Amino acid sequence: MNKQHIKAIEKRAFYRRSPETKCSFYRQTGNTEWLPLRVNFSIDPEGFQRIANTGRALINRKVADFKARYTRKDAASPYRLTTGTIEARVSFSVWECNGFPMILGFSSVGRTNEVGKMEDTNDLVVIVRTLDNCRDTMEVRIYPGMYSQRNAIFEVLAEELKTYNPEMV
Repeated sequence: MNKQHIKAIEKRAFYRRSPETKCSFYRQTGNTEWLPLRVNFSIDPEGFQRIANTGRALINRKVADFKARYTRKDAASPYRLTTGTIEARVSFSVWECNGFPMILGFSSVGRTNEVGKMEDTNDLVVIVRTLDNCRDTMEVRIYPGMYSQRNAIFEVLAEELKTYNPEMV
């Protein structure tokens, strides 16, 4: 996979946990047109949403939950398909990324559709491991339409992340 193509489609956002909360993160910098300003992110297994032991849960271990809803303050987003009567949300379980220690996990983006039901997209989302292990800061990268090519993206991303923090690899 071409590194320039991956970088061209990549959307990044950096979030910081609000000090008064356990799992509310606010966007500090990065792309504003994809995810909401405020997101809930939990790496606490006690707080995880229950999932059936089928599909991805049989292959990968769940490491986090990511949930957010759009408000009037948020910019337009390709994930915000709903009308004013249905709450627009994104939600996904984050799965362990074996073999890539700099990546906390990955998922496909789940969003509410026009009738209010959650649906999967083909967009790959990667949570990059931060120095505090995503407890207070979080880096989110989205690769639109690239979920099926996730392994190639993990390889390119791992090479890039080695230059930032080689001792974690």
